[in-house]
Amino acid sequence: MANAQWVQLSSYPTTENAHEIVLFHDTMIVSTNPMGTAGIYISTDHGLSWTPKITSLGSFPFPLVKNANNLYAGTWGTGVFMSSNKGYSWTAKNNGLPASFAVMDLYSINSNFYVCGTGGVFYSSDNATTWQNITISGLTQASAIIAVGNTIFSSFIFPSSVGVYKSTNNGVNWTLIDTTSGLKDSRIRKFFLINNLIFATSDFNGNVYRSNDNGNMWLKVNGLPATGWNKTYQIIEKNGIFIMAHNNGVYTSMDNGINWTNIGCTEPSSLAIIGDTLFVGTGYGIWKRSLTQIITSITETQDYNNIKIFPNPATNKLNLELQQIKDLKNSTLSIYDIQGQLMLQQTIEQTKIELNITQFSKGIYVIKLKNNKKSIVSKFIKK
Repeated sequence: MANAQWVQLSSYPTTENAHEIVLFHDTMIVSTNPMGTAGIYISTDHGLSWTPKITSLGSFPFPLVKNANNLYAGTWGTGVFMSSNKGYSWTAKNNGLPASFAVMDLYSINSNFYVCGTGGVFYSSDNATTWQNITISGLTQASAIIAVGNTIFSSFIFPSSVGVYKSTNNGVNWTLIDTTSGLKDSRIRKFFLINNLIFATSDFNGNVYRSNDNGNMWLKVNGLPATGWNKTYQIIEKNGIFIMAHNNGVYTSMDNGINWTNIGCTEPSSLAIIGDTLFVGTGYGIWKRSLTQIITSITETQDYNNIKIFPNPATNKLNLELQQIKDLKNSTLSIYDIQGQLMLQQTIEQTKIELNITQFSKGIYVIKLKNNKKSIVSKFIKK
C-alpha cells in the first residue's frame, strides 16, 4: 500500500534503516541493521534531530530492551551489553555466555533476564550480571523467548527436535507445544506479551498466533497476507488499539488482535508512540502518522463487536447497546481520549447505556469494555 497520509522524518537519514525504536524516558533510541552505518541513533527532541553513535555494539544492535534505568542490547556475535546513560556508552554483560554469542532475542522482567541465540538459551536472575545455561540438551540454537508469569516460552530451531517449547521451572524441564494447541508453526521469530495476551509470529510464512490462556491454546489471527514472504516485526497496543509492523505494511486491530487491517506504510519494522503520534521505522528512514487520523480511517460497522453506538458522531448524549453478549454484563466501561487519558469509568449493570458526554472536548474517543472473560474496544467522535 502507498504511504499516503504518512510523513517521513526529514531529520533522520533516509539512507538508514530503523530496525528498532525504543522510548527511554525522554529519549528515542533507534538501532540499525547490518546495512546501517552508525549502529545507534539518538533523539532527545521526539525525532526533530538525531545523533549517530558508532558504538562497541557493532552494526546490528538488536533487540533493545528497557529495564528500570538501564538499556540492554543484544548483538550479533558479541553477546549482551548494558547502557546506563541512554545509549551513549555500553558495557558488556557476558559472564556465563558463550564466546561470540549471536543474540536472536532478549527479554527481561524485573531483575530476571532471558537471552537466546546461536548458543542456546540462558537465564540471569541478577540483571544480566551472570548467566546460566538452560538450553534443552542436544539443541544449540533458539530464535525467540518470553517469560509469562512462571512459564518460559522459547522457539528452538537447531539442530533437531525443533519447535516451540515451554518450561514452568525456569528451564529445568521443557515441554514441546503440540500442534493440537493451534500453534502450527515450529519456528517462531518473536513473542509479544500485551496485557494477558501472548502473540507468536512465524519466522517463515507470516502467520501470527494469539493465546489468551497462557499459551495452552492458540488461534491464528485474520487479515494478514497468506502468500509470499511475510514477517511480523513488532506488535504494540494503546488504549485497546493493537498496531503491528509487518513487512507488507502497518496493520491495526480493534478486537484484541484477532482481525487486522492494513493502513499503509512500506516495509515497517519498528513502532513507537509518543502522545498522538505513531512513529514507524522502515528500511529507508522513519515515518509518522497521527493516531487520531489512524482511528478515523479504520472502517467499522455500526454494531462492531456487537456494540451499537449512536449517534456517532455525538454531541451531548451517547447511547450504547450490547447485543447478544450477556457475559459483558457487570463489566467495566472505560473511555479514553486519544492521548490515553481516562475520561470516564463505570460498571455496566444493563445492556442499554446512556452516557453524558457534554463535558468532553471535540475529538475521537476510545471505548473499552472489559471483564475477566473478554475485552472489546470501539470508538466514537464527539463533535
